[in-house]
Amino acid sequence: MANSICLSSDMTQLMIIDENGNVTNQDELAGDGLIVSLDSTGNLQCAKASSPASGSTFSEPLASSQLTLTYHEPSQELYIIGVIDIDGTLRTAEQSFPLSTGNSAQISVDGGMLKMESIV
Repeated sequence: MANSICLSSDMTQLMIIDENGNVTNQDELAGDGLIVSLDSTGNLQCAKASSPASGSTFSEPLASSQLTLTYHEPSQELYIIGVIDIDGTLRTAEQSFPLSTGNSAQISVDGGMLKMESIV
């Protein structure tokens, strides 16, 4: 079983959780954010990004959203899921980012926005 991933409830930190339920990595998403990828054994790993993402595949304001991450091991895809526009009506969000074949995803918080981009 692969490890799992989630965002803190305020969506400013990313946590990687091992097979035993222990947090093995917890980092802030501020600044350039983090790069999430798979290691050689298929487990999730993250590292500080050294430059800002060049574009944004997914972007939602933190103030009106409640989002988290989940990893689907069979398809090797990272999903951002949750509720956006919490204001009397609920809309849901789902966006996938493939991590197979050396792909990765950059996740950051900038200007009150949660941003996520696929890096191929």
